[in-house]
Amino acid sequence: MRGKGKVIYVILSIFLLLPSSLLGIVITRNAVISNANLYLNVTWSPLKDTCLSLTPSYTSYFKIGETVTGEAYCWGGFDRYGGTEPAGSSSWPNKGLTFPQRISNKVCPGGKNTSRYGSPTAPIHLAGIDCSGYICRCWGMERSGFHPYNTTGLWNIGLEINYEDLKPGDILDNPGDHVVIYSYGNTIGSWNIYEAKPPQIVYRQFPSWYNYLNYIPVSIFPQFTNPQPPPYSGHVGKEFDVEIDVEGSGEICNPVITVNNKEFPAEYEGGKIRAHIEFDETPGGWTQWKGYYIVVQCDNYVSEVNNYYRDSYDWIVYPDTAPPVVVSTDPSNNENNVPIDKGKVIIKFSKPMDKNTTEGAFSIIGTNGNGVPVDSFAWEDSNKTMKIFIDTLDYFTEYRVTITDDAKNHLT
Repeated sequence: MRGKGKVIYVILSIFLLLPSSLLGIVITRNAVISNANLYLNVTWSPLKDTCLSLTPSYTSYFKIGETVTGEAYCWGGFDRYGGTEPAGSSSWPNKGLTFPQRISNKVCPGGKNTSRYGSPTAPIHLAGIDCSGYICRCWGMERSGFHPYNTTGLWNIGLEINYEDLKPGDILDNPGDHVVIYSYGNTIGSWNIYEAKPPQIVYRQFPSWYNYLNYIPVSIFPQFTNPQPPPYSGHVGKEFDVEIDVEGSGEICNPVITVNNKEFPAEYEGGKIRAHIEFDETPGGWTQWKGYYIVVQCDNYVSEVNNYYRDSYDWIVYPDTAPPVVVSTDPSNNENNVPIDKGKVIIKFSKPMDKNTTEGAFSIIGTNGNGVPVDSFAWEDSNKTMKIFIDTLDYFTEYRVTITDDAKNHLT
């Protein structure tokens, strides 16, 4: 059979981003805000305010000798606020040096819209960080000192959410233009944001979210969603194209063909046969044929050719009984920002289910190919409600929770 049938298409999708598998770390919302403040509060004094190697026309916004709080803006820049770059960091543009170290080495700070000066080489000659670099640093994406994502890249790796679901550490992204870190606020009051923009990193308040109507709310934190399966689109009539090549020799009697542990008699005029059966997927791209009865139709009896018996048959599949469906889930449909330590998924079925086969047919596989260990199951409501207790989920991974074909044929 081509494809893999599913009784219940998708019960629950769990989006968990910022993966330990990809980034080598796990980060919390509080840590993102803490990181944002490190860049906001770094204090420094420029030792140089011109950059002839970049362009004779460039003079820094910041002047020699003044005391500045907040890292300077530099288009394409990715300078760390201080501390130490990850081990082995020597990547372009900062060669493993932090912002304070580059300032001490008399690198001219940015401060203006440095995209006008020598793009894309400005970060080599100027010290600072840009808007997307600031987000990457605050999200813990150090990448050995290399600027990993621009505004479009951040949008691509994150999950779009609703404005009302924004929480500290999420971002507002205008791909190709600008991105900021959300701190707190609501749709009827003011919003507080962190951002890297000329001349330096700032924390500021806007009267309303209307200031960011062109921005997309994006999160890298756990978002639980439950896309509902489409209604059953089958119809009485042909749903599968099946080829059966029958070969045999000797006296033919009435055989039985077994498909997926179900026996189907076929009326022939004789002896031993063997059947090779191939199933094509149903219209719509999914394959679901358990719970149907199958009728074998043929126009001709088996004929003898070179001492073998061959013929072709069309199998017509009709709906037999309504399969079990998911009535509801917890987390519910489109529920966002469910705490990961909740650690439990509740699935309510329309019919009582056999516990052993349903649990055995249950799986969570992430887009990284890794399965997820399940701590335990619990059943309620005469086996119509299954509770799944989950141990560990990786960040930056979309998990798809499914029930296989086997569960469908084991109603209690």
